[in-house]
Amino acid sequence: MARLRAPSSVQSNECMVLVALMFLFTPLVMSYPMMGAGLGFVDAFIEAISGVTTTGLSMKAALVGAPATFLFSRAWMQ
Repeated sequence: MARLRAPSSVQSNECMVLVALMFLFTPLVMSYPMMGAGLGFVDAFIEAISGVTTTGLSMKAALVGAPATFLFSRAWMQ
């Protein structure tokens, strides 16, 4: 349980890999609550990507009557 020291410098290629992994991993994790609203995996993944990138694109035709978990996870990502 020792605390690791932060590196003195971070290289730009390490930063780019971390950002790329975040843009891939976060939508994969957040697509699960979207699938609970009746979306397929691809639609839920695209919905999660639009939430992470804050484009606002929605794969659902109407958000009225959508489950609260869907609306919360969509708003939380943005």
